[in-house]
Amino acid sequence: MSTHLAKWVDNQKWDKPFAMALHGSERGDSVSDISFQLCNDPYRTGYIRLLLPIDTLEQGSQSLRDIAVELIGDFPFVSGYIGFGLNVFTSTYQKLTLFDPFIPTLLERFHCVDFTDPYRFKEFEDTALLNIGWCTLLGPKRKKQSKVSFSSRKLPPGASTFNIGKGMGLQISEDPTLGVVGVDDLTPYRETAKLFARIRHTRESVAPFDSLGGTEVTVDWVERFD
Repeated sequence: MSTHLAKWVDNQKWDKPFAMALHGSERGDSVSDISFQLCNDPYRTGYIRLLLPIDTLEQGSQSLRDIAVELIGDFPFVSGYIGFGLNVFTSTYQKLTLFDPFIPTLLERFHCVDFTDPYRFKEFEDTALLNIGWCTLLGPKRKKQSKVSFSSRKLPPGASTFNIGKGMGLQISEDPTLGVVGVDDLTPYRETAKLFARIRHTRESVAPFDSLGGTEVTVDWVERFD
């Protein structure tokens, strides 16, 4: 898929941003079980996003890595993440954010579930690393900026690295976790967050941005492993 996608993008002269979204679910009015989103923007960071049903893990967590390597390995990517996520309708998301503490509550309870939306956060990716995931992907630019030694003795216990295109990925543990507060061990995530402190966004850089139900909620999410 990534090879055909790369050829399609490279063969076009894009002077305006474009986006493509493919969704699949059992009912037309339900949240998609599978979602593929692509945004190519010559004026800011574009993105590729693939959401898969949790049943995908029955094939083994390694398969998630393999999908990511195939999907973006041919692209000059800046950064990326692999792990658990929550997908909701945009309209529902906005209502929950404004009128109900549902999402902020989930954010506090499940630290390793990704709630970010590429439409909301893509402008940040040009300047720094926003998230730490079960797998954190670094393009050549981010890898160089991090000044991290990725030898096994320098990494958190249980962590491993893998090549992805001209960049690299850091996998925190054998399997992804929901990061249930008070239950799951978040130490590997905290150590990885510290490892990438040099290239991560700070409270000051994110403070003016309101997305996950209020500026403070957004800032707390960015700093959840600190």
